[in-house]
Amino acid sequence: MKNLFFGLSLALAGAGALVGCRDTSKLPEPVIESLPLLLPEFSTDTAKTFYDYNRARKSLNDLRRDNEVRPVFEFVINPTSRDVKIRTVEVYKSFGTPVGTVPTSSPPTLAPLGRNFNFGPRIKIGEYSSFPATVTLKSDDAIADLPYIPAGLGGRTQLVAPVNDGAAAVAIAPGTAIVFSFEYVLEDGRRIILTPLDARGAITGTFAAAPYAAVALFKTLN
Repeated sequence: MKNLFFGLSLALAGAGALVGCRDTSKLPEPVIESLPLLLPEFSTDTAKTFYDYNRARKSLNDLRRDNEVRPVFEFVINPTSRDVKIRTVEVYKSFGTPVGTVPTSSPPTLAPLGRNFNFGPRIKIGEYSSFPATVTLKSDDAIADLPYIPAGLGGRTQLVAPVNDGAAAVAIAPGTAIVFSFEYVLEDGRRIILTPLDARGAITGTFAAAPYAAVALFKTLN
């Protein structure tokens, strides 16, 4: 009798296992969506692939005297995805202070790594819904209202002072950079965060560096 009960128990256990396998096979396959890829494309005009430090720091009076204009940085965004529909791409700017050695002279580098920067809090500069979209920003517009974290202030932020007549911009120097990062808002309302923010509101992660971010380095040409 004990042997019969043991045999029935095994049979029921085996049947349960079969049912369990059969139910599992009916589970829906996981939905996999490819992340939209956005690699900012730099202008074919190499003068717009960085910020000329000397022209960026001049006062308006000096620019007029030398018949010069503010340097311009330009790039194109054109996200590609087969699976999701993008409603808008939000573009942000951050001021980057170099932590180590970065290239500061000619020839200008089209895509400096951008991984050796101490970022200040990011600022939204706009959103784009028609692609490809061209983003163009003069140096004085790039540093406008932009916070950074100077050394010796214990992590406290202050604004990058604008360039005024007779006074150069505070904070910018050869090797500093404006880094443009991105977030996606999808047609269904979901948001794809590419650069998580730290406690200070500064961007972090792989997408905070080239080639996923557009890095506008302040460079000297002599």
